[in-house]
Amino acid sequence: MSARPAYAIRSVVVPIALDPRLRDALLDVRSAVNSLIPDWRSHPEDSRFDAIKRTYSWTRAHYPHLASPWAVSIANETSATLNSWDRQLRRAKRFDARKWERLRLQVPRRSRLKVSLQRELYRMKGRILDITLHKNRHLLVDLSGARNPLFEKYGMLSGWEFGLAITDRALVFQFRVPRTVHLAPESVGVDVNMPSADFVTSDGHMGAIDLRPITAIQGAMAR
Repeated sequence: MSARPAYAIRSVVVPIALDPRLRDALLDVRSAVNSLIPDWRSHPEDSRFDAIKRTYSWTRAHYPHLASPWAVSIANETSATLNSWDRQLRRAKRFDARKWERLRLQVPRRSRLKVSLQRELYRMKGRILDITLHKNRHLLVDLSGARNPLFEKYGMLSGWEFGLAITDRALVFQFRVPRTVHLAPESVGVDVNMPSADFVTSDGHMGAIDLRPITAIQGAMAR
């Protein structure tokens, strides 16, 4: 049985006491997202790239105290908020008509303090996390006392290459770590339909599994 190299994303949450300067930045992100949402919704013909390009100058003009990559992070959070809202609407339309009627006329708003940072905005120096607020203003976070054992393990495995999200209570690291994928000598292909899962194995066996009990439970929970 052979194996091939692959990678997995592993998340580690490191609780922190948020520095007031970083909290102010998160408040700015939330404010900017809530300002951009009506504009983005009023231009449904725009792609995400077009919306970012069109509103970039507005973000830079209103938040000049933040480094320019923060404008891209703000745009990404705006897109994430709208995508989450659209999923909520689709689910409500499918399972709860009254809720859908109530929500569809509302304007989504970001309430949570959270941002996923662009890679240019942070770097690790030893166990000191350097976050760029502006080109002349940096915030240093000492992570040498991080208690989560997976933080050190995944950091070493990934060569300290990671994605970073910040909330009002924690730093969320997303490490890309190598893993070994073992290739099985046999395989099966499955076509998942809501009433059934139809499958065929590599030796030619065909069959189906009844999924109607699952969909019945899903419908009951939705109601």
